[in-house]
Amino acid sequence: MARSSQSVGTHVARFRQMDAGEIARFLEAWRLMLYWWARRRLGRLPEGIAAETNVPDSLPAEERTAEMTACERAVHRAERYHFMRGNCLLRALTLRDLLRRHGLGAVLRIGVAPGNAVEPDVSGRAAPGLSAHAWVEAGGRQMGYGTIPGSIDQPDYRVMRGSPGG
Repeated sequence: MARSSQSVGTHVARFRQMDAGEIARFLEAWRLMLYWWARRRLGRLPEGIAAETNVPDSLPAEERTAEMTACERAVHRAERYHFMRGNCLLRALTLRDLLRRHGLGAVLRIGVAPGNAVEPDVSGRAAPGLSAHAWVEAGGRQMGYGTIPGSIDQPDYRVMRGSPGG
């Protein structure tokens, strides 16, 4: 069920405008998001989830940017049309896995910064005086939407130990 006030007809019309590749990516992202949401709800996130090694790119350089943008858009759509509320960790895990499935190297980053917690942590609690964020790095850029580390209105997040680069 969509969380938007737009009519079902509007959503169906937008879905029909997508090409076959966009639909396939959207469905794949939706399924991955459900997988990670269920793992999180059951308390079964793997230990060292951010410490996984980088997977090298297998796509030619000229195709990488377009594929990265398409995967990012698919995750955004999947969250928008999913039945559950996502957070930065859920989006980052979904995006990382989708990018890897499409031949792109991607690394999950989890960082912390002093300040007010923007989103609850994995357990659903917000820590006062501490803000945490998860994002993906791929192709030399930070990916995701919402808070991006180092942006003008957000603090600089320090990558936690155990995470590559931390």
